Amino acid sequence: MKHLIITMLVVLLTSVQAVATQSSPKPDQIHLTWTGDPATTVTIQWRTDLSVPDSAVNYGTTVAYGMSTTGISFTLSGTTVTDTSYTQIVMHHVVELQGLNPSTAYHYQAGGSGQFSADYYFTTAPVTGFTNSTFNFIVCGDTRGDSLGAFAGINPSLSTFAEALFNNHPSFIIFTGDATETGNIDEWDDWFKAMSSVSPYTVIMPVDGNHESNSNIFYAQFAVPFANGKTWQDLSTKGFYYSFNYGNSHFTIADDEAAFGVPVQTNELTWLNTDLQSTQATSAEWKFVSNHMPEFSKGAYGSNSVLDQYWVPVFVNNNVDMVFNGHCHFYERTFPLDQSGNQVLQNTGVTYVVAGSIGAPLYDIAQAPFIAYEEKTYNYSVVQIAGNTISMNAYRLSDTPSINYNTLMDNVSYTKLAPSSGTKSSGCSCNTTGNSATYPFDAVTVIAMLGAGLFALKKPAGHSH
Repeated sequence: MKHLIITMLVVLLTSVQAVATQSSPKPDQIHLTWTGDPATTVTIQWRTDLSVPDSAVNYGTTVAYGMSTTGISFTLSGTTVTDTSYTQIVMHHVVELQGLNPSTAYHYQAGGSGQFSADYYFTTAPVTGFTNSTFNFIVCGDTRGDSLGAFAGINPSLSTFAEALFNNHPSFIIFTGDATETGNIDEWDDWFKAMSSVSPYTVIMPVDGNHESNSNIFYAQFAVPFANGKTWQDLSTKGFYYSFNYGNSHFTIADDEAAFGVPVQTNELTWLNTDLQSTQATSAEWKFVSNHMPEFSKGAYGSNSVLDQYWVPVFVNNNVDMVFNGHCHFYERTFPLDQSGNQVLQNTGVTYVVAGSIGAPLYDIAQAPFIAYEEKTYNYSVVQIAGNTISMNAYRLSDTPSINYNTLMDNVSYTKLAPSSGTKSSGCSCNTTGNSATYPFDAVTVIAMLGAGLFALKKPAGHSH
């Protein structure tokens, strides 16, 4: 009993200390998104304590940098889930670099008031619309744990999983939602700490998940290209949805969190259809959509009937190639499907991929005629684009590394057929194995939207490569 009491006290004190850890003048939680053209811009975000009100980034193609630009900063404040009596106020910084050269590696350091980070780097996208683009991206999500405490709802293995993501050298990451258990401040701190091996180097474009709990903290930390005339205050009711082009591909990020007021069958539906139709007039060879809850799935929560009714016809009618989801904590890939969920040829159907857990507690799988491959495992998918061909490799992970750690479990590849009669075709020759968007606001306006509201963050330890 004595040893048990001592152990409980140690755990309690450790938890309190984690909550009370203060930010400092040195930047941390450094991460990248896009608010403009990925070929010529990148948006860098970080936090400090209140002693550093200015935001600056030194950058260039070598560690000598040679260029510098400034951005905005605003305070974030709030309590934590592990100690609701504790309030911390920090400074959040946002700087967009503009006028960059496409397909170019840049070094940078972020900071202000004489306090700057270590050297990091990123690579810009190929010219938007370039037909023969070659790049890869990772799809993953659902990193939350299922309990609070020392990791505040984050799977303790996430830092190891993040290293696996980094080692694939992705051009960017689509994160399919549910980063944390409750969306509270201290959970996000642990998330940024765990992701620090990849987030300063690789753009992460987020999807709103139900465990973000409609959290303003989530909205505050990721600058994205807002759509449909949304202001900062409108995000919870109009939705966290947006799109961007990368090389020869168009990416649409949709928000299905109707439980928090997002009208998926009204305003967003109109935007979704308009956004996907707009690609007909561009050279977007491939069309990808990502949202949190699966349109087609079996096991756990299954298919989302509302999305099936309203969104799936839009996907099919606009020749979407693949849709990426999370929410169901397993890996699952469908055959190409029509809007009724029947297997069809790729030129008339859409493939749905549930990349449903890179740390969240796993769910049981179940068989269905529309499923091509499924497995109950932590997982992530790497999609490789090479002109008019794509391949997707899905990898399994484990929080108990073994012979199956980070091994290939599923693969699918497509080749796009030439358009017919002057119209865009999504036809393809398929092989499977397995057991530019228009931005409604300029960058200054988008970043300025981040300054409305007071929220909070606290400091995780940094890491660099």
